[in-house]
Amino acid sequence: MAPLTPLPPEELQEMVARHRDYLARVRGGRRLVLSLRDASGVDFSGYQMAYGEFRGARLCNAVFNGADLRSTDFFGGDLNAADLQRADLTGASLRGVRLREANLEGATLVDADLREGTMFRRGSDGELSAPSNRLLVTDLAGAKLARADLANADLSRAVGSGVDLSFANLRGARLQGAMMQDCRLRGANLEGSDLSRCRLDRVDLNGANLADARLDGAALTDADLTTAILEDIDLSRVDLSTARLALPLETIDRPFTEIVEAHGRWVASLGRDGQRAVLTGISLIGRSLSRLDLATAQLNRTVLCRVEMSECRLAMADLSEVNAAGATLDQADLRGADLSQAILRGADLRRADLSAMPIAHDGRQLDWPTRLIGADLGHARLDLADLRDADLSGAILTGASLRSADLRRSILHRADLRGADLRGARLDGADLADALLPPADPLSEAPANPLAALG
Repeated sequence: MAPLTPLPPEELQEMVARHRDYLARVRGGRRLVLSLRDASGVDFSGYQMAYGEFRGARLCNAVFNGADLRSTDFFGGDLNAADLQRADLTGASLRGVRLREANLEGATLVDADLREGTMFRRGSDGELSAPSNRLLVTDLAGAKLARADLANADLSRAVGSGVDLSFANLRGARLQGAMMQDCRLRGANLEGSDLSRCRLDRVDLNGANLADARLDGAALTDADLTTAILEDIDLSRVDLSTARLALPLETIDRPFTEIVEAHGRWVASLGRDGQRAVLTGISLIGRSLSRLDLATAQLNRTVLCRVEMSECRLAMADLSEVNAAGATLDQADLRGADLSQAILRGADLRRADLSAMPIAHDGRQLDWPTRLIGADLGHARLDLADLRDADLSGAILTGASLRSADLRRSILHRADLRGADLRGARLDGADLADALLPPADPLSEAPANPLAALG
């Protein structure tokens, strides 16, 4: 293959300026065409390059952070190790593109095309020909797509190992024949997606929503679906022989009421009588836990979707990696509980107590904080909740309602608060380092973002 033509900085600036005029329909404007050019390492951050053409271009280590790349054509390009964080790739063509180790966290790829393809070239005689019979397969190995929006995207026959699609939106996406190994799809939304004939080996699907997805002929070898949502889905033609799934409560050798009663005696006697409730990996869907005392219970990786838990006592309980999407936890006692990596999307936590739990240790009192590290609280209702000293590092709080919530001294490092309603919330002493914050509302008498008042 002939070497690609380098791209001098001054030429790029002129081309970008003309493309900006092209988009504005200004006379003299010209569409940006960088096909078969070498722009490795170039910083395109924030550029307006919608409808541009990068076919077959080498863009290794290029930076497109926050760039407008709507309907841009990257067919057959090399984007290995490129930075595309929060870029808008709506409707973009990424067919046959190499995206190994690329960073697309928070990027928008709605309706993007990531299928395989063949690059044709026009010879001196004007005839089109393929340089080889080899198909260009979209390679996502090691790519970071956490929280990316891939709704209705086409990833048919895409390949990749070690891809991070945690909390990505793949609703309605097409992944027929895709081959993914050792990938993270934790908390991803795959509702209504087509996974027919795909291979998902050793994939983490905990907390993923697979409702109404198509899985005909799919193989999920050693996949972990313990807390995945599998409603309205036909699994009769899916190879789940080595997959891990949540166990129904009936697999436990004791009635649930006995488990709760024995746990109550264990708590009251400080472990001298009764037995601690251990419900790891169990589905409790359809059960009511309202007003039960499950303090210090082991409930990690339990399925609690839409379970009624109003006023439930869960202080110091292990609720790590639970899927409690849509659960009702209003006025629940969650002091000192471990909710790390929990799925609480759309949950009702109004007036819940998630403050630190005072405990005695070596003759002195310590405050044991509630851990919500990496938890998904998107669109959860946390109005009037007590979150003092809670650790919400890396938590997703997009669209959550936190009206009059108490977040004093909480840790919100790298938390995503975009779209959250913080009116009346208390944030004195909160750690907001690297957090993604909602904008202040200029039309409101009191700022929707009280962070502005903190300076």
